[in-house]
Amino acid sequence: MKLYITDMSLFVLAVFYLPLVLWLLWKVLRQHMHWANKVVLATLTLMLAYAIPLGDVTVNSIAMAKACPSAGLHIYKTVEVDGFIGRYDVRDRPYRFIEFPTLRADHSSYWKRSEKHPDGSISAIELTQPTAEYEVLFGEWRYDESRGVSLLRDVIRN
Repeated sequence: MKLYITDMSLFVLAVFYLPLVLWLLWKVLRQHMHWANKVVLATLTLMLAYAIPLGDVTVNSIAMAKACPSAGLHIYKTVEVDGFIGRYDVRDRPYRFIEFPTLRADHSSYWKRSEKHPDGSISAIELTQPTAEYEVLFGEWRYDESRGVSLLRDVIRN
């Protein structure tokens, strides 16, 4: 199960809260009482120390795992490419080119290839067929009524 908590929250818990809990636990264990009472009191202290900052995080993480068991990023295969077919601006991407279909005024279509050069300039050329090996299919969306959630994914296909 993934805990839905930020790195900053974990840092604050480790730096500020954990020393306080350890100090309190040390105080409990130094009390003059029977060892069984110390164990019970120390256990209750640790449970309370966990529940105060992380109780709602735990409950929400369990609910999220139940509602969306397949949520998250799924990478099935990693490949290195110079470019692909898609609807991105090549300036904002680490690729050398991006190709996409375009429609002319006379309703005929062609492929446009935007290519980034080493000097940072962008050139555009027309192609009759795409040359990229991979294509990004955007926004495959559906509603899953059984779980009550919307599913959205982008697919990259060869």
